[in-house]
Amino acid sequence: MKICYLADAKSPHTQKWVRHFADRGDEVHVISFRPHDIPGATVHHVPPPYMDSEIDLLHAGRGRFQKVAYLFCAHSVRRLVKRIRPDVLHAFLATSYAFAGACSGFHPLVVSSLGSEVVVLPERSLFYRKLLRFNLKRADRVTATSRFLAAATQAYCPQGTSIDTIAFGVDSDRFSPRGRDYDDTRPVVVGTVKILEQNYGIDRLIKAFRKVIAASTDPRISLLIVGGGSLEQSLKELGHNLGVSDRITFVGNLPHEKVMDFFDQIDVFVSLPESETFGVSVVEASACGMPSVVADVGGLPEVVVDGETGFLVDPLDTDGAAARILELAGDASLRRSMGQAARELVLDRYDWKDTAARMESLYEQLVSEKSVVTP
Repeated sequence: MKICYLADAKSPHTQKWVRHFADRGDEVHVISFRPHDIPGATVHHVPPPYMDSEIDLLHAGRGRFQKVAYLFCAHSVRRLVKRIRPDVLHAFLATSYAFAGACSGFHPLVVSSLGSEVVVLPERSLFYRKLLRFNLKRADRVTATSRFLAAATQAYCPQGTSIDTIAFGVDSDRFSPRGRDYDDTRPVVVGTVKILEQNYGIDRLIKAFRKVIAASTDPRISLLIVGGGSLEQSLKELGHNLGVSDRITFVGNLPHEKVMDFFDQIDVFVSLPESETFGVSVVEASACGMPSVVADVGGLPEVVVDGETGFLVDPLDTDGAAARILELAGDASLRRSMGQAARELVLDRYDWKDTAARMESLYEQLVSEKSVVTP
């Protein structure tokens, strides 16, 4: 099978899907607005005019023009797709890359909504609402990473569109407990893995952690923050101003393959975003046998069962978050039981082998349908 992705070649999620199908023996092409090599695939860089090549269209970019510079790439993408002649064209992001796919005129076209481009951007602009409807109307299949995101995407699809929910699966062999120690005599590490940007609530985590320190009888408890972003310095200053900087370690930005080393160090995983469509890092933490304290928003209640694999809290209630963190930090047996349940949930719902098989099936069905239609 020849697959062409319209996707950010720098994204770990793009790379994961590409490696899977390349390893399977498929011919894989990636058309990306940002340059990056992916072993096993042919990457075609199509640079949007006047757009910084480092801009991540899903998470960053405050400049309005730079966010829509990709509109000028449609013709180049159309020519590339015509030259590649894939069996399946798959766009990751229902706005930018899906627009390029929609304008290519190629079928079958799969469009995957990933998050903020469906949940956040349409609330800000009529332009994005119209763009989503234009793109999704031209897709042969639409996928979303959670039931929450599928429902949000449905609002912009033609009536009767069926959306396939295919999560970001986790490699449960790589992300595993690896002899995780639930010993109640050693220092407890609270932690998170997230980009340090406005929506993700790292400031609230630091404020909740200050309350944990104030209430804890263990002077050794610490906070580990893995990830980089534009707010890193201001978050460090917040920790200093709250008098807890000596208990917080900022690791900075890391390649995704290095993240597992830090999951091993965390006992209680915390994620307090104001909005979240799925929660990849939460699922990865769960696969490692870690209980989580997460915001009761968006798709997070799908990946954390309250009271069984972790706790759901109001993301704005730092007192409530601190109380749940303290409950887990002070009870090794509870961390063990919830962590083991979290691991079982991942194996049941989010194992990479199963989610990859669902995508394989979707592609094969589209290719089969195309062969029937095309003489």
